[in-house]
Amino acid sequence: MAVDLSKPSTPSLPVELVIEIIQQAWGSPLTNKDRMHLFCSFCLVSRTWLSIFIRIALADVHITSPTFVSHYFYLLRERGLGDERDNDYQLVNAGATINRLCRSITFRIEEKSLKTLWLTSKPGWTNPDGSHEPAVAVRNFLSHLDDVGPTLPNLRKITLEYVDCSWGFDDLFEISRLYSFPSQIDHLEVKFTGIATPSKLFLFHYPQYHQALTLSYNASQSHIRRLSLSRAPTVVILALVEMCPELEDLEIIDPFTTLSRVALPSTLRTLRLHGTPSLVSGGQHDPWGLAGAMESEGGLFSAGASQRLVMYGEGKTEFLKKLCDRNNVSFVHEPPQSLLL
Repeated sequence: MAVDLSKPSTPSLPVELVIEIIQQAWGSPLTNKDRMHLFCSFCLVSRTWLSIFIRIALADVHITSPTFVSHYFYLLRERGLGDERDNDYQLVNAGATINRLCRSITFRIEEKSLKTLWLTSKPGWTNPDGSHEPAVAVRNFLSHLDDVGPTLPNLRKITLEYVDCSWGFDDLFEISRLYSFPSQIDHLEVKFTGIATPSKLFLFHYPQYHQALTLSYNASQSHIRRLSLSRAPTVVILALVEMCPELEDLEIIDPFTTLSRVALPSTLRTLRLHGTPSLVSGGQHDPWGLAGAMESEGGLFSAGASQRLVMYGEGKTEFLKKLCDRNNVSFVHEPPQSLLL
Protein backbone atom coordinates (compact mmCIF):
# COMPACT_ATOMS: atom_id res chain seq x y z
CA MET A 1 0.00 0.00 0.00
CA ALA A 2 1.31 3.45 -0.89
CA VAL A 3 2.49 5.71 1.93
CA ASP A 4 1.06 9.22 2.25
CA LEU A 5 4.23 11.33 2.54
CA SER A 6 2.20 14.43 3.44
CA LYS A 7 1.55 13.04 6.93
CA PRO A 8 4.38 12.92 9.47
CA SER A 9 5.38 9.47 10.65
CA THR A 10 7.65 8.10 13.34
CA PRO A 11 9.81 5.02 12.74
CA SER A 12 9.37 2.13 15.12
CA LEU A 13 13.17 1.85 15.30
CA PRO A 14 15.50 4.40 16.94
CA VAL A 15 16.73 6.99 14.44
CA GLU A 16 20.36 5.99 15.08
CA LEU A 17 19.57 2.41 14.08
CA VAL A 18 17.69 3.56 10.97
CA ILE A 19 20.74 5.61 9.93
CA GLU A 20 23.01 2.59 10.43
CA ILE A 21 20.70 0.30 8.41
CA ILE A 22 20.48 2.77 5.53
CA GLN A 23 24.23 3.41 5.49
CA GLN A 24 24.99 -0.31 5.43
CA ALA A 25 22.46 -0.96 2.67
CA TRP A 26 23.55 1.95 0.47
CA GLY A 27 27.23 1.13 0.97
CA SER A 28 26.77 -2.50 -0.13
CA PRO A 29 28.16 -3.66 -3.52
CA LEU A 30 24.83 -3.76 -5.38
CA THR A 31 24.18 -4.17 -9.09
CA ASN A 32 22.89 -1.07 -10.86
CA LYS A 33 19.43 -2.62 -11.13
CA ASP A 34 19.31 -3.52 -7.43
CA ARG A 35 20.58 -0.09 -6.41
CA MET A 36 17.86 1.69 -8.36
CA HIS A 37 15.27 -0.64 -6.82
CA LEU A 38 16.67 0.17 -3.37
CA PHE A 39 16.63 3.91 -4.12
CA CYS A 40 12.99 3.89 -5.22
CA SER A 41 11.88 1.64 -2.35
CA PHE A 42 13.63 3.64 0.38
CA CYS A 43 12.04 6.85 -0.88
CA LEU A 44 8.58 5.37 -0.18
CA VAL A 45 8.96 3.96 3.34
CA SER A 46 8.07 7.08 5.35
CA ARG A 47 8.89 10.77 5.56
CA THR A 48 11.44 10.15 8.30
CA TRP A 49 13.07 7.33 6.34
CA LEU A 50 13.15 9.48 3.18
CA SER A 51 14.68 12.41 5.08
CA ILE A 52 17.52 10.22 6.36
CA PHE A 53 18.05 8.16 3.22
CA ILE A 54 18.13 10.95 0.65
CA ARG A 55 20.95 12.77 2.45
CA ILE A 56 23.02 9.58 2.52
CA ALA A 57 22.28 8.74 -1.13
CA LEU A 58 23.05 12.27 -2.33
CA ALA A 59 26.28 12.43 -0.31
CA ASP A 60 27.67 9.22 -1.86
CA VAL A 61 26.08 9.32 -5.30
CA HIS A 62 25.88 6.20 -7.49
CA ILE A 63 25.32 6.79 -11.21
CA THR A 64 23.40 3.73 -12.40
CA SER A 65 22.25 4.67 -15.92
CA PRO A 66 22.14 7.49 -18.50
CA THR A 67 18.60 8.19 -17.30
CA PHE A 68 19.83 8.79 -13.76
CA VAL A 69 22.52 11.12 -15.14
CA SER A 70 19.77 13.29 -16.61
CA HIS A 71 17.79 13.14 -13.38
CA TYR A 72 20.80 14.10 -11.26
CA PHE A 73 21.69 17.06 -13.48
CA TYR A 74 18.05 18.14 -13.26
CA LEU A 75 18.33 18.13 -9.46
CA LEU A 76 21.56 20.17 -9.63
CA ARG A 77 20.10 22.89 -11.82
CA GLU A 78 19.84 26.48 -10.64
CA ARG A 79 16.29 27.34 -9.64
CA GLY A 80 14.76 30.51 -11.00
CA LEU A 81 12.75 33.06 -9.09
CA GLY A 82 9.02 32.71 -8.90
CA ASP A 83 7.00 29.57 -8.58
CA GLU A 84 9.60 26.97 -9.64
CA ARG A 85 9.53 24.00 -7.31
CA ASP A 86 12.60 23.72 -5.06
CA ASN A 87 11.69 20.94 -2.62
CA ASP A 88 12.74 17.74 -4.42
CA TYR A 89 12.71 14.74 -2.05
CA GLN A 90 11.25 16.97 0.69
CA LEU A 91 14.50 18.98 0.89
CA VAL A 92 14.36 22.69 1.66
CA ASN A 93 16.23 24.70 -1.01
CA ALA A 94 16.76 21.38 -2.78
CA GLY A 95 19.05 22.60 -5.56
CA ALA A 96 21.57 24.22 -3.22
CA THR A 97 21.31 21.39 -0.67
CA ILE A 98 21.89 18.63 -3.24
CA ASN A 99 24.92 20.48 -4.63
CA ARG A 100 26.36 20.84 -1.15
CA LEU A 101 25.72 17.22 -0.07
CA CYS A 102 27.77 15.43 -2.75
CA ARG A 103 31.06 13.99 -1.43
CA SER A 104 31.68 11.10 -3.83
CA ILE A 105 30.39 9.75 -7.14
CA THR A 106 30.57 6.07 -8.11
CA PHE A 107 30.07 4.53 -11.54
CA ARG A 108 29.54 0.77 -11.82
CA ILE A 109 30.08 -0.52 -15.36
CA GLU A 110 28.76 -4.06 -15.65
CA GLU A 111 29.19 -6.81 -18.23
CA LYS A 112 26.65 -9.55 -17.55
CA SER A 113 28.62 -12.26 -19.30
CA LEU A 114 32.26 -12.55 -20.31
CA LYS A 115 31.06 -14.57 -23.29
CA THR A 116 29.94 -11.41 -25.09
CA LEU A 117 33.45 -9.96 -24.85
CA TRP A 118 34.79 -12.45 -27.38
CA LEU A 119 32.10 -11.43 -29.90
CA THR A 120 32.93 -7.70 -29.89
CA SER A 121 34.83 -6.21 -32.77
CA LYS A 122 36.42 -3.19 -31.10
CA PRO A 123 37.77 -2.34 -27.62
CA GLY A 124 35.10 -0.91 -25.35
CA TRP A 125 32.18 -2.32 -27.37
CA THR A 126 29.69 -4.79 -25.96
CA ASN A 127 26.95 -4.45 -28.59
CA PRO A 128 27.20 -4.28 -32.40
CA ASP A 129 26.43 -0.54 -32.33
CA GLY A 130 28.98 0.11 -29.60
CA SER A 131 26.40 1.03 -26.99
CA HIS A 132 26.65 -0.02 -23.37
CA GLU A 133 24.38 1.78 -20.91
CA PRO A 134 26.66 2.07 -17.86
CA ALA A 135 29.63 3.12 -20.01
CA VAL A 136 27.43 5.71 -21.72
CA ALA A 137 26.45 6.99 -18.27
CA VAL A 138 30.13 7.50 -17.41
CA ARG A 139 30.80 9.32 -20.66
CA ASN A 140 27.72 11.53 -20.37
CA PHE A 141 28.37 12.46 -16.77
CA LEU A 142 32.11 13.11 -16.95
CA SER A 143 31.76 15.09 -20.16
CA HIS A 144 29.63 17.59 -18.22
CA LEU A 145 31.29 17.28 -14.82
CA ASP A 146 33.84 20.01 -15.46
CA ASP A 147 31.01 22.51 -15.95
CA VAL A 148 29.08 21.28 -12.92
CA GLY A 149 32.21 20.95 -10.74
CA PRO A 150 32.23 24.46 -9.23
CA THR A 151 28.70 23.83 -7.93
CA LEU A 152 29.76 20.58 -6.21
CA PRO A 153 32.08 22.16 -3.62
CA ASN A 154 32.39 19.06 -1.42
CA LEU A 155 32.96 16.46 -4.16
CA ARG A 156 36.32 14.82 -3.47
CA LYS A 157 36.21 11.26 -4.82
CA ILE A 158 35.38 9.52 -8.10
CA THR A 159 35.11 5.72 -8.26
CA LEU A 160 34.99 3.69 -11.47
CA GLU A 161 34.13 0.02 -10.91
CA TYR A 162 34.32 -2.37 -13.86
CA VAL A 163 32.47 -5.64 -13.19
CA ASP A 164 33.42 -8.55 -15.49
CA CYS A 165 34.73 -6.02 -18.04
CA SER A 166 38.18 -6.86 -19.38
CA TRP A 167 37.73 -4.03 -21.89
CA GLY A 168 37.59 -1.61 -18.97
CA PHE A 169 41.36 -1.16 -19.18
CA ASP A 170 41.13 0.21 -22.69
CA ASP A 171 37.90 2.06 -21.93
CA LEU A 172 39.71 4.18 -19.34
CA PHE A 173 42.27 5.53 -21.77
CA GLU A 174 41.30 5.27 -25.43
CA ILE A 175 37.86 6.82 -24.92
CA SER A 176 39.30 9.49 -22.59
CA ARG A 177 36.81 8.89 -19.81
CA LEU A 178 38.97 10.75 -17.30
CA TYR A 179 39.60 14.05 -19.06
CA SER A 180 36.86 16.04 -17.35
CA PHE A 181 37.71 15.89 -13.66
CA PRO A 182 37.07 19.18 -11.86
CA SER A 183 39.95 20.39 -9.72
CA GLN A 184 38.29 19.79 -6.33
CA ILE A 185 38.50 15.99 -6.82
CA ASP A 186 41.59 14.64 -5.05
CA HIS A 187 40.84 10.88 -4.82
CA LEU A 188 40.43 8.55 -7.80
CA GLU A 189 39.49 4.90 -7.29
CA VAL A 190 39.46 2.33 -10.10
CA LYS A 191 38.28 -1.22 -9.37
CA PHE A 192 38.10 -4.31 -11.58
CA THR A 193 35.93 -7.00 -10.01
CA GLY A 194 34.57 -10.38 -11.00
CA ILE A 195 37.27 -11.29 -13.53
CA ALA A 196 39.33 -14.41 -12.86
CA THR A 197 42.52 -13.10 -14.48
CA PRO A 198 41.88 -9.65 -15.99
CA SER A 199 45.44 -8.97 -17.07
CA LYS A 200 45.52 -12.21 -19.11
CA LEU A 201 42.13 -11.45 -20.67
CA PHE A 202 43.24 -7.95 -21.54
CA LEU A 203 46.52 -9.00 -23.16
CA PHE A 204 44.86 -11.85 -25.07
CA HIS A 205 41.98 -9.76 -26.39
CA TYR A 206 43.78 -6.43 -26.94
CA PRO A 207 47.52 -7.23 -27.18
CA GLN A 208 48.17 -4.05 -29.19
CA TYR A 209 47.52 -1.98 -26.07
CA HIS A 210 50.01 -3.77 -23.82
CA GLN A 211 52.67 -1.09 -24.40
CA ALA A 212 50.40 1.73 -25.59
CA LEU A 213 48.39 2.72 -22.54
CA THR A 214 50.84 5.25 -21.16
CA LEU A 215 51.57 6.60 -24.65
CA SER A 216 47.98 7.02 -25.78
CA TYR A 217 46.87 8.85 -22.66
CA ASN A 218 48.55 12.23 -22.20
CA ALA A 219 46.17 14.05 -19.84
CA SER A 220 47.52 15.15 -16.48
CA GLN A 221 45.34 15.11 -13.37
CA SER A 222 47.68 17.08 -11.11
CA HIS A 223 44.96 17.64 -8.49
CA ILE A 224 44.65 13.90 -7.72
CA ARG A 225 46.46 13.27 -4.44
CA ARG A 226 45.21 9.75 -3.68
CA LEU A 227 44.89 6.86 -6.13
CA SER A 228 43.30 3.51 -5.19
CA LEU A 229 43.58 0.60 -7.66
CA SER A 230 42.01 -2.83 -7.21
CA ARG A 231 43.01 -5.92 -9.24
CA ALA A 232 44.75 -3.87 -11.92
CA PRO A 233 47.55 -5.14 -14.20
CA THR A 234 50.88 -3.35 -14.49
CA VAL A 235 49.97 -1.40 -17.64
CA VAL A 236 47.01 0.22 -15.90
CA ILE A 237 48.98 1.00 -12.72
CA LEU A 238 51.76 2.58 -14.79
CA ALA A 239 49.39 4.71 -16.84
CA LEU A 240 47.33 6.00 -13.92
CA VAL A 241 50.37 6.77 -11.76
CA GLU A 242 51.88 8.67 -14.68
CA MET A 243 48.59 10.55 -15.07
CA CYS A 244 48.82 11.83 -11.45
CA PRO A 245 52.17 13.65 -11.15
CA GLU A 246 51.32 15.16 -7.73
CA LEU A 247 50.25 11.85 -6.18
CA GLU A 248 50.79 11.58 -2.41
CA ASP A 249 49.02 8.33 -1.48
CA LEU A 250 48.89 5.19 -3.67
CA GLU A 251 46.79 2.19 -2.63
CA ILE A 252 47.03 -1.10 -4.53
CA ILE A 253 44.67 -3.98 -3.73
CA ASP A 254 45.09 -7.58 -4.95
CA PRO A 255 46.90 -6.78 -8.20
CA PHE A 256 47.69 -9.31 -10.91
CA THR A 257 51.35 -8.41 -11.09
CA THR A 258 54.37 -7.32 -9.07
CA LEU A 259 55.55 -3.72 -8.79
CA SER A 260 58.93 -4.20 -10.44
CA ARG A 261 58.13 -1.73 -13.26
CA VAL A 262 56.33 0.96 -11.26
CA ALA A 263 58.17 4.24 -10.58
CA LEU A 264 56.51 6.48 -8.03
CA PRO A 265 56.37 10.28 -8.37
CA SER A 266 58.62 12.33 -6.08
CA THR A 267 55.55 13.72 -4.31
CA LEU A 268 54.42 10.29 -3.05
CA ARG A 269 54.52 9.83 0.71
CA THR A 270 52.56 6.62 1.33
CA LEU A 271 52.27 3.33 -0.58
CA ARG A 272 49.54 0.99 0.72
CA LEU A 273 49.53 -2.66 -0.34
CA HIS A 274 46.68 -5.12 0.33
CA GLY A 275 46.84 -8.85 -0.30
CA THR A 276 49.32 -10.65 -2.53
CA PRO A 277 49.71 -10.42 -6.33
CA SER A 278 47.51 -13.16 -7.77
CA LEU A 279 49.94 -14.33 -10.45
CA VAL A 280 52.74 -14.93 -7.93
CA SER A 281 53.16 -18.27 -6.21
CA GLY A 282 52.80 -18.29 -2.43
CA GLY A 283 55.49 -18.75 0.17
CA GLN A 284 57.76 -15.97 -1.04
CA HIS A 285 59.33 -13.39 1.28
CA ASP A 286 58.80 -10.68 -1.34
CA PRO A 287 55.78 -11.57 -3.52
CA TRP A 288 55.36 -7.93 -4.57
CA GLY A 289 58.85 -7.75 -6.06
CA LEU A 290 59.65 -4.82 -3.78
CA ALA A 291 63.36 -5.55 -3.45
CA GLY A 292 64.05 -5.13 -7.15
CA ALA A 293 61.60 -2.25 -7.40
CA MET A 294 63.11 -0.30 -4.49
CA GLU A 295 66.77 -0.89 -5.23
CA SER A 296 66.74 -0.24 -8.97
CA GLU A 297 67.70 3.20 -10.21
CA GLY A 298 64.63 5.41 -10.52
CA GLY A 299 62.45 2.73 -8.93
CA LEU A 300 60.05 2.76 -5.98
CA PHE A 301 60.73 5.46 -3.38
CA SER A 302 63.69 6.85 -5.32
CA ALA A 303 62.71 10.40 -4.29
CA GLY A 304 63.59 9.88 -0.64
CA ALA A 305 62.14 12.11 2.08
CA SER A 306 59.46 10.97 4.55
CA GLN A 307 58.06 8.03 2.61
CA ARG A 308 56.38 4.99 4.10
CA LEU A 309 55.15 1.56 3.09
CA VAL A 310 51.96 0.25 4.72
CA MET A 311 51.36 -3.49 4.31
CA TYR A 312 47.92 -4.92 5.12
CA GLY A 313 47.63 -8.65 5.69
CA GLU A 314 48.96 -11.69 7.49
CA GLY A 315 52.38 -13.27 7.24
CA LYS A 316 56.01 -12.64 8.09
CA THR A 317 57.33 -9.14 7.54
CA GLU A 318 60.95 -9.30 8.75
CA PHE A 319 62.32 -9.26 5.19
CA LEU A 320 60.21 -6.24 4.19
CA LYS A 321 61.11 -4.33 7.35
CA LYS A 322 64.83 -4.82 6.70
CA LEU A 323 64.33 -3.86 3.06
CA CYS A 324 62.62 -0.61 4.08
CA ASP A 325 65.32 0.15 6.65
CA ARG A 326 68.00 -0.20 3.96
CA ASN A 327 66.12 2.23 1.71
CA ASN A 328 65.17 4.81 4.39
CA VAL A 329 61.48 4.00 4.10
CA SER A 330 59.20 3.73 7.14
CA PHE A 331 57.45 0.36 7.36
CA VAL A 332 53.99 -0.17 8.92
CA HIS A 333 52.26 -3.55 9.16
CA GLU A 334 48.48 -3.49 9.63
CA PRO A 335 45.92 -6.32 9.91
CA PRO A 336 43.80 -7.07 6.83
CA GLN A 337 41.07 -4.54 6.20
CA SER A 338 37.53 -5.42 5.22
CA LEU A 339 37.11 -3.95 1.75
CA LEU A 340 33.83 -3.85 -0.18
CA LEU A 341 35.08 -4.88 -3.58
